[in-house]
Amino acid sequence: MIKAATVRRKAGRFYASVRLQMDAPAIQKNDTNDDAVGIDMGIKTFAVLSDGTAIANPRYLITAQRKLRTQQKRLSRMRKGSNQYERQKKKIGRLHAKVANQRKDFQHKWSGKLTDENQVLCMEDLHVRGMSKNRRLAKHIADTAWFQFRTFLTYKAKQKGRILVVIDRFYASSRIRSACDAKKASLTLDERTWVCPSCGKKHDRDKNAAINIKQEGLRKLGA
Repeated sequence: MIKAATVRRKAGRFYASVRLQMDAPAIQKNDTNDDAVGIDMGIKTFAVLSDGTAIANPRYLITAQRKLRTQQKRLSRMRKGSNQYERQKKKIGRLHAKVANQRKDFQHKWSGKLTDENQVLCMEDLHVRGMSKNRRLAKHIADTAWFQFRTFLTYKAKQKGRILVVIDRFYASSRIRSACDAKKASLTLDERTWVCPSCGKKHDRDKNAAINIKQEGLRKLGA
């Protein structure tokens, strides 16, 4: 049943949002650790899961940068307030809207898949504002939209009766060896693999972090 509909105009286009009332689907709950997943968010790779699955980063904004720069240059040569100027502004707005819609679609699909397949979802509380102060990474961090993805996971987990556990941002998920709890003294962003100082084994940084995030999340739940 349709409860409400909202029509809005953005970047020269009309969008309709429809709110429906539907019976909630039956959710099969399973409280075993097999239905838990650790999610390590990243930039080069959007996310790595504790089972080793790597979710590629589509980089929608970075891909659109060349076209946006071209359109911005054209805008800068036009007289402000002219009809041509206003049309060009709308064109640029549509490009930005397309990037935002692509990103939302990608994140909706993955947040839906993860909340469908897992009873417990564990992720880090990333300090996005602080990390964005790094000028070299700021644009890439904005393109990943980590906070938006967490928002999607939060409400979908609630709708489906799932549990989302957020790990403290100071937890050293990347530097702890998930199997033996040994801790590496330091780890740079460029080090994608590292050798455990205790067992001497080589580990993938992101997968190891995702496993640690899952284990820490389950520990917080008392599992």
